[in-house]
Amino acid sequence: MSSSNSRRGPKPAASLKALSYFVDVLAMLAIIFLIQSETQSKQREDTHKQQTTQNENQLEELLRRIREYQTQIKQYETQIKQYETRIKQYETQEQRLKTANLQEELSNQENEVKKTTQKIQNLYAQLDQAIAKKDKSLQRYQSVLNDMEAKFNTKVHNLEDRNIQQKQNLEKTLQEKVQLEENRQNLVAKLESLDEQLEGRVQNIKEFSRKNKELQAEISKKEDDLKIQVSQINVQHQQTMAQKAELYQDTVNRLEQSYQQTLTEVQASHQQALLGKEQRAQQLLIQREKALKAALAVKDQEIQDAVQVALADKEAELEKLLVDQKSQARKALTDKEAELLRALAEKEVEFQKALVEKESQLQQALVAKAATQKHKLEAEKQEYENALAELQWKLRDKEGQLSELKAQSDAIASRHQALLSAKRKIDRELADVRKAKQEKQKITDRLKALEKHGALVTENGEVILPFKDNSFRRDDYVIQTPLQDFLRTIVPKYAKLLCGKPEHCKQIKEVKIGGHASPVYKGKYMSPEDESPVARYSQSYNLELSFQRAQAVFQFIKFDMVFPHKSEFMKKLTNVSGHGYLKAKEVPEIYIGKFAKCADEYNCEQERYVVLTFQMSLEEIY
Repeated sequence: MSSSNSRRGPKPAASLKALSYFVDVLAMLAIIFLIQSETQSKQREDTHKQQTTQNENQLEELLRRIREYQTQIKQYETQIKQYETRIKQYETQEQRLKTANLQEELSNQENEVKKTTQKIQNLYAQLDQAIAKKDKSLQRYQSVLNDMEAKFNTKVHNLEDRNIQQKQNLEKTLQEKVQLEENRQNLVAKLESLDEQLEGRVQNIKEFSRKNKELQAEISKKEDDLKIQVSQINVQHQQTMAQKAELYQDTVNRLEQSYQQTLTEVQASHQQALLGKEQRAQQLLIQREKALKAALAVKDQEIQDAVQVALADKEAELEKLLVDQKSQARKALTDKEAELLRALAEKEVEFQKALVEKESQLQQALVAKAATQKHKLEAEKQEYENALAELQWKLRDKEGQLSELKAQSDAIASRHQALLSAKRKIDRELADVRKAKQEKQKITDRLKALEKHGALVTENGEVILPFKDNSFRRDDYVIQTPLQDFLRTIVPKYAKLLCGKPEHCKQIKEVKIGGHASPVYKGKYMSPEDESPVARYSQSYNLELSFQRAQAVFQFIKFDMVFPHKSEFMKKLTNVSGHGYLKAKEVPEIYIGKFAKCADEYNCEQERYVVLTFQMSLEEIY
């Protein structure tokens, strides 16, 4: 029973694994289908955008044509105003009929009336043409709407194969349809506005007709007056004029009736056409929307049915697969159980053999271990004897080492005495050095007096003699008069402070003159860290120039100056050097390579100088 239960255990796991595999496959197929659908949807959206752009262009063209019609109507208004002006002119001319030749004036007036009537008829014809053009525009607009509806219907048929994502795209398309409907309504509103404007123009024409009737009435009145006057002259002529007036009145009445009838028919047909077109468009839109919804519902039901059929087929396949796997598992377990029994029997025989072999090996190992232990004890005994002999030898060696250490101790004691003597000597020398340092500090303090004459004295006793613009000519090392006067003032005082007393001068080992330059070459700032060919040449040039200027100062002191203690001082002045701008204050990085503005950016004058440095005799030891 336990064996049967253990065999049935893994079956649900296998079925779940197969089902999971099937679900993963379906998910993969669904993802692929969605990717393909999304790609097709994007392509259709691009096509729809292009169609929408074309429709918008067509609408813009239609609006442009409507604006052209409005411009024509304005032109007609201008012509009507011109006609009104002419009518006023006719009224003015009527006033002159009383004093002029009545026959000619009346004939001319009749001709003018005929011309005016003809022009009015022409105007009506132009209005009819405008109305015809408007009807054509409406027909074109209807054609555009039909094309848009056809394209929309085509899109609807193409959207029938889409899933939920495609339904969302369909909603977007419906929104665009609503937008198009709004645009259509806006266009219809604009057309209605245009109709209102046209009705206004018709009202103007009616007003013009009314004025014309009034004019005709006045003309009739004038004709009566003329008839009275003409009857007095010629009764026959009065009859003729009366007949002409009646004919004219009949003609005007017929024209007026014809105009009214035509205008009524045009307005009625126009209103019917607009209402019929709008109703047909609304009906078509409603029908297309219902058909679209019905088609989508049918497609959704078809997709659900297809999914149900596919799921049923897959469930049958899974059930069959599970049955096959169950039978295979039962067979495999039966074979495995028999194989395990055979393996257990074989393992038991092998274990018995191994146990016998292990007992024999253990017995042999015990005998070998006893022999090894005995050999090991003998070897350890021999090692102990050898170690004892070695210790005795080391003891004798240590006794010899103790004798050597005693001799070394005696040598160290004697060396310690020598070191104590050397220390006492160094202490005396250090005392002398400290004394020399103190003396140097005293000399440095005395050198501070030179600052009131224009020199600069550092804490180390360096006397800096700054260069002015007039100390040397540019790029030259010949000492100019101002620097000569400055040296004649400073150097004698400096020599007196160092060598005025023999005991002080004796402590002076050496006096040095060092020349320094500003970090400027050819008007540009330079950097000591720069390794370019230009920087290399500038460093060499400034080193040479600073050395030449320091040498010029030395030669002027030695050969051109006379002052007390010169002989003793010149014996100490044994070193002349040039440093260029290697010890100059660092130039800010932003100015490197730029033309120097020393007054504003960098104190170039402060870096141009010679320095007098003295060194005490014992100073180097310290």
